[in-house]
Amino acid sequence: MKAVNDDQFAASRERRIPPTVEPSPGVVAIPVEIGYRSPVPFTYCYAVIGGSRAVVIDPGHDTPGNLERILGELEERGVVAIEGILLTHLHSDHVALAATLQDAVDAPVMINAADRDAVPALAQGRGDPTDRLRGWGVPHDAIEAILTVNRDQAAVLPPRVARWLVDGDRIDVGTRSLEVIATPGHQPGHLCFRDAAAGLLFAGDHLLPTVFPGLQGLGTGADNALVRMLESLERVRAFADDIVLPGHGYAYTGVVERADAMERRYLDRAAEMAGVLRDRPGATIWEVATSVKWSGGAIDRLRGTYTFYAAIEQTMIHVDRLRMLAETSPARA
Repeated sequence: MKAVNDDQFAASRERRIPPTVEPSPGVVAIPVEIGYRSPVPFTYCYAVIGGSRAVVIDPGHDTPGNLERILGELEERGVVAIEGILLTHLHSDHVALAATLQDAVDAPVMINAADRDAVPALAQGRGDPTDRLRGWGVPHDAIEAILTVNRDQAAVLPPRVARWLVDGDRIDVGTRSLEVIATPGHQPGHLCFRDAAAGLLFAGDHLLPTVFPGLQGLGTGADNALVRMLESLERVRAFADDIVLPGHGYAYTGVVERADAMERRYLDRAAEMAGVLRDRPGATIWEVATSVKWSGGAIDRLRGTYTFYAAIEQTMIHVDRLRMLAETSPARA
């Protein structure tokens, strides 16, 4: 992997917010602050400019400062109209500003058709997963810690969706054309957008350079989030020479190298959990989650952050896949 912009790379290493840069002609990477406690301090909002018009990808978290920054950066570059607001996925650090920006500039919002039911649910915030957590064997004090974090996460105003995207769709801006690439795994409706002519892959949280994206989704079998993620990684390997423009970190080249590293990480985690289940076949999701090592150490060190729940859900995802493999091919499990 190789960073393509020194300012972004330096800011990432120093854990600070970088300046706005143009990682490729006609593309503006605008860092917007995340308005809650997060392992990463900002999200990239991308503007793809064609003449005096632009589309915006992932406007970020809903703060007045973020809105002003995006509009100011576009005005400086002579953009007079935003022709679309494209969303890679529904996590609030990417999508929360969409409705406010939409009202400010009267632009159509475009998102994965697979998220038709999920968009209205943004207004409910993170919801109450108590029953699900109890079913996974999570103790009362851990559930309360998760609910406390959820209460601190404000609900998101759902945008008015003008176009529901499907894999292979195209979005034009000036002479540029973006192809819609479905990449479920990090979130069931995750999309990437590819400018094939320029060799650019707007990757959202699918291919991050410095962290391994979490898995999300309660689907089972073929819809298991890890199954989907591994398929999505295989798909983007075809874009080996593209510049990756991720939602966090820095722009880089090396799609295949990063996809390979991610796959190894997920499969190493799966192997660790498989070992727990071999020793304790009846272990609950909570017991498996507390028996493995997470990026931050033991799972209890994650309490007070949204990654605490995410780690438990990811354990469920791994266990579901391992049990599916055991049923279909015992030797692989």
